[in-house]
Amino acid sequence: MENKKFFKHTLLPIIYLIITLGGMIYLGNIYKSFKNDLIINQNLEDSLSMKQKFFDSLNNINIIKEKFPDYFLMKNMKKLNIIDTMDSWTPRKKDSVKSIQKVILINEDIIKGYLFVRVSVNKQPFTSWESIYIKMNNFGGHLFRPESLPLPDTIKIDTNNFLKSTQTILFYKLDNIPYLPNKPYSEMKTPKNINWFNLFVKGKKIKINAFISSWRRARIEEISLYYEGMISTDSCLSMIE
Repeated sequence: MENKKFFKHTLLPIIYLIITLGGMIYLGNIYKSFKNDLIINQNLEDSLSMKQKFFDSLNNINIIKEKFPDYFLMKNMKKLNIIDTMDSWTPRKKDSVKSIQKVILINEDIIKGYLFVRVSVNKQPFTSWESIYIKMNNFGGHLFRPESLPLPDTIKIDTNNFLKSTQTILFYKLDNIPYLPNKPYSEMKTPKNINWFNLFVKGKKIKINAFISSWRRARIEEISLYYEGMISTDSCLSMIE
């Protein structure tokens, strides 16, 4: 009788406790193993995702290089900023024309170069009523937009992103600048072409005259040159203040 009481009140609770603890330890090990498997699977998925993003990035670079070869080349060239964020327009009174004049000094010969222009009116691209007029050493005129080199919808240069939906962006090789000599600007006209690259001779200066032909106030966001020098230096070209 005493043995039954001892078993019932002492040993049986201990056995239950041991079984319960064993079960908890077993379930804990299962959970831990399951959690480790989840972590391993997640790490594997993250690794695969990173690899996929890497290959997607390479693929995008190859697409850009194939579709926009000049743009891809330009992104890695030296830059000379000629004009940066200036209002310009041509109201009816000639003495009110907002034009800009600059001078470039050719310190060293260059072997290739591009003209990069961003302009806008009311934070929008140009309409057929506006045009950008640029001359170098009195050669040039209204830049002919249809013959601008192809660019992606979002132009990424350094840390900047420029959207074609909010401005007019023009991009030309310096040895082939299409322009209209006279106003009114019209894309129905046949442009002339000028080779500005031949002006870039070591020791020479280039005078630049630029303005926006528009009765509304417009803005030159940027006029820049991208170039590769004959020698490796950051100062093949410089601006004379």
